[in-house]
Amino acid sequence: MKEINVKRMEVYNVSKKLNVLLGRNKEDQASPAFITMLTLCKPSDKHSMPAGAPFPAIVKRGPEGTLAVYNCVTGKSEIVPEHSYKEPTPLGNSFEYKGMIYEKNPVLNLYTRKK
Repeated sequence: MKEINVKRMEVYNVSKKLNVLLGRNKEDQASPAFITMLTLCKPSDKHSMPAGAPFPAIVKRGPEGTLAVYNCVTGKSEIVPEHSYKEPTPLGNSFEYKGMIYEKNPVLNLYTRKK
């Protein structure tokens, strides 16, 4: 089983990409990005992210209920419309995904696989 690439979980760097995707200034922090286990209600349009299967994602709220989503597993990002996702919940100090446990780094806002 392949582990998640840690670079894909760096919230600060991904936040800049999501700002560009939303058409905002790259450094805009009005709506902060956060990492979550996200579950979609229906498959996404652009990259066919699965419905009903939670996956780690970095998300940022957009206008009118949209959500800019960066899938930490695939490295793909897109904007999903309102009512096509379940309310995201930020992760705690650790989470499990596909049998592997990831722990939050105490200094940086990212997760690494537990040894």
